[in-house]
Amino acid sequence: LSRRMPLWERSDGGIFIGERGTGSGVHVDQCLWSNVGRNWCGFKLFAVWGWEERHNIPAEVGKGRIFHLPLTSEEEVWLSRAKVLALVHPGDVWVFSGGQPHTALVVGDGLNISAYESLVP
Repeated sequence: LSRRMPLWERSDGGIFIGERGTGSGVHVDQCLWSNVGRNWCGFKLFAVWGWEERHNIPAEVGKGRIFHLPLTSEEEVWLSRAKVLALVHPGDVWVFSGGQPHTALVVGDGLNISAYESLVP
């Protein structure tokens, strides 16, 4: 039975603590696992692009680039191509594929605390 159950991959510390302007730069995870995120406090802008953009977005935007407010017109165009653009609130939980390009940016005036765990099916 254990071979048919999903595995929680916890070897990489997935806790993020930051204030306005901090975030996780545009990237694609090395594994095609699902990430489960939980936001405890503060607000986070989270963007996920489609699978078809897995090569284009990191190449155009620049791998590791963190967006900053106010957004430039070029950044607005890149974000408009995202499949999901979400404002994550305290208490929110979300699931996304790390194999798709994604990024996060802390917005608002307070501290943000969130964490992700990877689920390997």
